[in-house]
Amino acid sequence: MPRTVFDVPALKARQRDLEQLASQSDFWDDQKQAQSKMRQLDEVKAQLEQLGRWQAAIDDGRATLELYDLEPDTDLLEESNTALQGLKGDLDRWELERLLSGTYDKEGAVLSINAGAGGTDAQDWALMLMRMYTRWAEDHGMKVSVDELSEGEEAGIKSCTIEIEGRYAYGYLRNEKGTHRLVRISPFNANDKRQTSFAGVEVMPRIDQEVKLDIPDKDLAQEQRAAEISDIRGDIVEAAWGNQIRNYVFHPYQMVKDLRTQQETTDVQGVMDGDLDPFIQALLRQGVAVGADPAS
Repeated sequence: MPRTVFDVPALKARQRDLEQLASQSDFWDDQKQAQSKMRQLDEVKAQLEQLGRWQAAIDDGRATLELYDLEPDTDLLEESNTALQGLKGDLDRWELERLLSGTYDKEGAVLSINAGAGGTDAQDWALMLMRMYTRWAEDHGMKVSVDELSEGEEAGIKSCTIEIEGRYAYGYLRNEKGTHRLVRISPFNANDKRQTSFAGVEVMPRIDQEVKLDIPDKDLAQEQRAAEISDIRGDIVEAAWGNQIRNYVFHPYQMVKDLRTQQETTDVQGVMDGDLDPFIQALLRQGVAVGADPAS
């Protein structure tokens, strides 16, 4: 039960402390510190609200079952089952969030998408991926903004950078880093030939503090910070054959398959409309590290 996992009195005390701190007249004198405290306050409030919803669902289910004992009614059972399924969904999401324990996992995400091998088809593919991640973010109540976009000569985009603002955005999306391979009949080929295209995705946490990679001499704190960012970014992999982490096949059959977890689906359109959760969850549960060598 949630009460055995969370210390509710401690959470409420933490909320009071942060609210008292935020009410002080000089609170916003240090903008970065104030923003950090406000994020902590939002996190505490979100946990308490979540606990409240769980408890309400449990109480409602218990009351419905008591009514059923007094007067059996299949509608009551369906009502109780619906409430319990909603609770199960919340608990599943909470379980996944417990896996997101990295330093930056709770932050927003910055996605850079670059067309790779494949010419115009690759540029069109990069635009399709941008749309896919935007749909995923919007479906999860996250805000998406475009920082940079370079259009292709004939269609699609050469590259783009989008920011996704939302709780755990980076934690969920960090394993999307890598090369994504598309196989389809090219709409840009008059002979209707099958075309293989590639696009590369890079994922970074959305952090407030800017990091300059031109490190001054003897600046140990800056050097450590730059090293952390370099570790997060990892090696740059060419968006071409042999480096892919996921295949998206539109023809001659329909299949999206992740080569790290073997998670797959035939609902290609659903994936392109943002249904990435099965792939994201499989990676989190398997604990696959970003940059791991994919199995074919």
